[in-house]
Amino acid sequence: DEFVVVCDDVDAVGGVAKLADTVAALVREPVVVDGQPVRVSAAIGAATSADGVGTVRGIPSAEDLMRFADAAMYDAKQRGTGQLALLSAEAASSANNQLRLEDELREAIATDQLELHYQPVVGPDGSVRSAEALIRWPHPERGMLFPDKFIPVAERGGLMRELDRWVL
Repeated sequence: DEFVVVCDDVDAVGGVAKLADTVAALVREPVVVDGQPVRVSAAIGAATSADGVGTVRGIPSAEDLMRFADAAMYDAKQRGTGQLALLSAEAASSANNQLRLEDELREAIATDQLELHYQPVVGPDGSVRSAEALIRWPHPERGMLFPDKFIPVAERGGLMRELDRWVL
């Protein structure tokens, strides 16, 4: 449910906002599903090489641009349906923090730095029926991290399979 548009000359198409409008109009075109027209909308995040936020020598790599556009897209989603968000310094910083935490999580999984805590599941009669495994990450700098802080990072970074494997 996410798409990327690469444009090597944004000015030639009228700028980022015009390109976003064109893409949004194409996405809004109805698609017939089981005989019914279905319309969708898009939250659009945009980053350009001119932004130069959070990069070495102000020249973002393709990977940087993807990460920055993704961060801007999440800003657009928070604003509501059909919104456009351009890269902001805050979004770039958030994307950089996400990438750093993702790298740290990858290392934590690989080097067995996570912890499982077990919580009993108690039946109505007071007997322990099973136990629920709860994952925690004692981060060396950030302290104990609970799943709400790193599961979204694992999901966005494609680490859920490795995390599941570690738990098992």
